[in-house]
Amino acid sequence: MAKSSTDTQTTPQRQRSLATHQRLLMAAMREFAQYGYDGARVDRICKSAKTNIRMLYHYFGGKEPLYLEVLEETYRGIRNLEQRLEVAKLPPEDGIRELISMTFDHLTKDPYFVRLMMNENLMMARIARKSKIIQELTGPLMTALAQMLKEGQRTGIFRREISPPDLYITILGQCFVHVSNRYTLSHMLGIDLTEAEWLRQRKITVTDLIMTYLMSDKPSQLPISTV
Repeated sequence: MAKSSTDTQTTPQRQRSLATHQRLLMAAMREFAQYGYDGARVDRICKSAKTNIRMLYHYFGGKEPLYLEVLEETYRGIRNLEQRLEVAKLPPEDGIRELISMTFDHLTKDPYFVRLMMNENLMMARIARKSKIIQELTGPLMTALAQMLKEGQRTGIFRREISPPDLYITILGQCFVHVSNRYTLSHMLGIDLTEAEWLRQRKITVTDLIMTYLMSDKPSQLPISTV
């Protein structure tokens, strides 16, 4: 069926609108990551996005809604990567290893994720708490972790004291600290935490640490988790 003249006229306009929206979102992500919420300026965001303040308010409604959308897009990015792995379809040990690997690589390579999370935590998640989708986005990950832990515990390869949130916090923490503290640790220890070979070895260490604990048969002081 042939397109109507209205469709023909609106499609280029819609494409331009989507492009402007995306430019503003990416410019805001850079600005908020570099300066934090309070230090970020909407005029710099508009200049970087090659548009004007009127368009920023048209698409986002203001600085705070724009910042919240940046946070949600940041979470959406890592959640999409996790879902593409389909880790729950793998043997439990392989699935956990894949999740660790992806998380380590994403946090190491993404220029904004760690900074945005650190800035928002300094504000005690004041704006993130207003999101209606951040918890929803995390649901599939918790379900996949629960499935892998349950299967691994059923077959006797995983310890029974760890819950899905505990495991994810452990993974995130081990994959986070070398990025969040890379400059001070590099200076303090006299090593370059951005060097490719160091990162390769660190990734192995992180994976071994988590998997060794998860698969250990040594008793824990924690109660058995009901996954």
